[in-house]
Amino acid sequence: WSSLVRTRTTLALAPLAVVFVLAVASESAGQLSTPARPEASFMNAVAGGLSYGVQNDRSAGFWGFSLDFSRTLGTRWFAAASLSWDSETETFDDRPSRNTKSLTLVGSISYGVTTWMSVTTGLGKGFADTDNPAGTMRFANGDLATGIAVGFATPGLPQFARDSIGFSVAYEYSITGKETSLSFDVTFGWSF
Repeated sequence: WSSLVRTRTTLALAPLAVVFVLAVASESAGQLSTPARPEASFMNAVAGGLSYGVQNDRSAGFWGFSLDFSRTLGTRWFAAASLSWDSETETFDDRPSRNTKSLTLVGSISYGVTTWMSVTTGLGKGFADTDNPAGTMRFANGDLATGIAVGFATPGLPQFARDSIGFSVAYEYSITGKETSLSFDVTFGWSF
């Protein structure tokens, strides 16, 4: 019996250990947000989200949107895959601003700390951007990033039983670019 309790306690503390390691190492996910957690009586959810953020290592800000699919893995665990589109504007003192748009695929895993709060980590890989001489969206070997996000979910709109509205804050680290960013996200999810 004590072995079972110890195993469950270890599994429950595992996400907190991941959060701690990422926070201490300051090596945190590009385009990462907490996905919509499926409602208790459903296994899946789809969501759309809006984000705004700033780069910590240079004078740049970004905004974007994402579409994601999440699935319940257990009582407190859920995983998600998402597609993000972002527009980043970097400003300079001695030349015009540079605007780059990008597409990123993100895979994440989340742990529900409570029914309304969750912690997420994952990896994102850019696969297309406008960072080329023509300034058009082209396939590219974009940045690889990771990070951590803390999300808060609300029950959603009162007339629906399957929806949720979420808010999250993410600390992200571009492994390729060796820079960090902070972003804020709002999502609307629908469980099925």
